[in-house]
Amino acid sequence: MPLQKQHTSPAWQLLQIRLSVSHLADLYKFVICVVYCIDIYTSAAKPPASTIW
Repeated sequence: MPLQKQHTSPAWQLLQIRLSVSHLADLYKFVICVVYCIDIYTSAAKPPASTIW
């Protein structure tokens, strides 16, 4: 019983929210980094669009 009460406390909810937010921020940074690296790789691998036209 005390365990359920502890899990529904505002402090525990706030901790869970903070953890999920920080996890989302890390995931966002990771995705940005991957997209950035792919963009650099593809732009280096293929000629610029100006030479195609």
